Amino acid sequence: MTKRVKQNLMLMTGLIGCVIFLSTNALPQSETLRPKRVNYTLSFSSVRATLPPSKEITGDCSYFLTQALIGDVTIGVITFSLSEPARQTLAELTGFPLAQVPTNLRQENVAAEVLGGNGFPTTLRLRPLTLEVLGYALTLTEAETQIQGREAPSENYSTEELEALFTHWAIQINTARPRRGIIRRINMVIRGEV
Repeated sequence: MTKRVKQNLMLMTGLIGCVIFLSTNALPQSETLRPKRVNYTLSFSSVRATLPPSKEITGDCSYFLTQALIGDVTIGVITFSLSEPARQTLAELTGFPLAQVPTNLRQENVAAEVLGGNGFPTTLRLRPLTLEVLGYALTLTEAETQIQGREAPSENYSTEELEALFTHWAIQINTARPRRGIIRRINMVIRGEV
């Protein structure tokens, strides 16, 4: 090798070393972005509830997902919206004026069961529960809602990703396969964890 080629080779090696050093150490690194948590709410339409003595009322429920658990159960916050006729029935039964009868009843730590199937759509079953309203026990009957089935999400940390995860959860239940990884990922998405 000639002296000139050796000098060029050493110069190139030095330049490559400088570029590597600058790209890894000297330049500021971009911060790791924390994903946003996904607020996922499901709706249950026309949920029946009973009041003693055997009065039946209906209302709509929303279920805000807070946690997925092994055992094919989710935990969430339920809001039961009373219709105007239901509020009037409660006012008559309790003796309170209509203005004091709440329009929404809320309860935390409510369990809902993920049912097996082909995942298109996935069924979530709300277990029966009792809500307290004006000193009376309002018992909500079992209700079901559908979660749209999806193959794969278009982006991570999104409603679409949760729907795809629920789809795969239902399929795993149906085929008696493990689902801990799916449950862990659902919890990561709803909490915004990496």
